[in-house]
Amino acid sequence: MKITIILALTLVAVCVMQVRSIPEDSENRQLQKELQGSLIQDAEEHVRPRRQSCIERCNSLCSKKGVRGVCVKGLLALAQGYSFTSREVKCHVCKAVVTELEEAIAKEDPHKMADVSGFRLDAQGNSISKKVRLVKSEMFLTELMEKICEKMEDYLKATYKSNGKFTLLKMIINGQMNPDSSLVDFVQDGDLNKSLGHFCNEVLEDNDEIFVKAFQAEELGNDLDIKICSEQASYCDESPVQEEYDFDGKEEL
Repeated sequence: MKITIILALTLVAVCVMQVRSIPEDSENRQLQKELQGSLIQDAEEHVRPRRQSCIERCNSLCSKKGVRGVCVKGLLALAQGYSFTSREVKCHVCKAVVTELEEAIAKEDPHKMADVSGFRLDAQGNSISKKVRLVKSEMFLTELMEKICEKMEDYLKATYKSNGKFTLLKMIINGQMNPDSSLVDFVQDGDLNKSLGHFCNEVLEDNDEIFVKAFQAEELGNDLDIKICSEQASYCDESPVQEEYDFDGKEEL
């Protein structure tokens, strides 16, 4: 539902921008008010929030004054980029979170230890603590997850020019513009990509234990995003690459 509302309001914003290009005069100002009001009402009531509704409304109202071309020009092409679902966005957000967590953990000293207190008490009634690697401690991982969604500000929604598939693109990598930026069309987002932060918070709130346990594993592996986002959180459909089984190396039973 959230993504439907966001897309509806985004398309309204695009429509309104197109309408504002109509030449200003007293007659057309009334048309602008009528068109904008109708579109916004559609979005707010969630009656017909999809892109076709926006296009049809533009066609219907603007054609009355003979300015249909001005109103809808470019809108059809822009609207084609909004054919993704909330699950699809969450999938890419989830994978981006895994990547950001991996990069943040890689910057820490892997040998640094932390004292972890448990619920067991010694004979004197003091809490028994043990040392674990900092990057594997629940407190460290929880604090890291609480800040990681700020990284979503570095991403933009986009679709690949080659196949139209949705993706999230991190704009700056190692201080340089992402070279893949030339391969995509960026989605004009009315909320300035703030929804990515909301999706990130939702993904982590719903799966915090999954993330913590996954990153506490001794070996993380190269397919951690698949294990978390596909196999456990069920946001994505990717499957891990199956390794070939070496039958020759096993003794016969």
